[in-house]
Amino acid sequence: MEYNHLFSQTMLTRAYAYVDDNHITNLSIKENHIVAQVKGQSLYDVEINHVEKKVTTCQCSCPYENGYCKHAAAVLLYLDEQQLKYMQKQMKST
Repeated sequence: MEYNHLFSQTMLTRAYAYVDDNHITNLSIKENHIVAQVKGQSLYDVEINHVEKKVTTCQCSCPYENGYCKHAAAVLLYLDEQQLKYMQKQMKST
């Protein structure tokens, strides 16, 4: 999914820490809508909409103003990581 241009490098670096520490929970994917919770100082609710693999909106219950925060980035990074693991598993089984 295309999203790197939506987040600063600092934001992405912080988001990797959330992924590495397994802070993404309650992930749900339905068509073009992703919902998850991210454990930070609190438990933050994240919603991401996308069309044709392009992120269109991000919302997070954290205090960051525009929704394109480290929590939303962490959810997207987590999904990329899971997809990569799945693809690697498929390659090993062939």
